[in-house]
Amino acid sequence: MRGTGTIQVLLEPVGASCQIVVADRGPGIPPEVRERLFTPFFTTKARGSGLGLATAKRIVEAHEGSLHVECPAGGGTMVIIQLPLGDQWRKENSSRVVFRPYVTALSACRSPRPPETRMT
Repeated sequence: MRGTGTIQVLLEPVGASCQIVVADRGPGIPPEVRERLFTPFFTTKARGSGLGLATAKRIVEAHEGSLHVECPAGGGTMVIIQLPLGDQWRKENSSRVVFRPYVTALSACRSPRPPETRMT
């Protein structure tokens, strides 16, 4: 996205899981890069370590979830993370709707992190 554009984040229940989709409308990821995205130390950036997506995928899988990338034909990229809801959570919340699909858009030029807060 080269510092401009919009990133959408969608959070929604899918069966006994929670799905998080992070999407943009950029040009997408070329197929030759896409097939190596989760390979440790693979990077297309001059200052990248190539560990970000490989590490994220291992963490998600350690929690019995999945992480994959899709690039629709019309352009853009979607990173899809699916994590199981814990047995205890399902047991306590099975009789009520706890969350609905949630969508937000983040400007690529703003940090999604909250400002630093000092403790006094």
